[in-house]
Amino acid sequence: MLSSGLSMLWESEDAELALHERFGLDGREGAARWLGEVLAEHWGLVLRALPRLTVV
Repeated sequence: MLSSGLSMLWESEDAELALHERFGLDGREGAARWLGEVLAEHWGLVLRALPRLTVV
């Protein structure tokens, strides 16, 4: 099982760097903000926590 936090599923790359280079996101916090905005805008959902984020 993957630990809490940010990890890469199939690669050994630095996950924080991959988020920035591939998606333009500012680390795990930036990804959580972006995901929260998308969920709220499109489905009216509230993101309360993001204990684990896996980059595929």
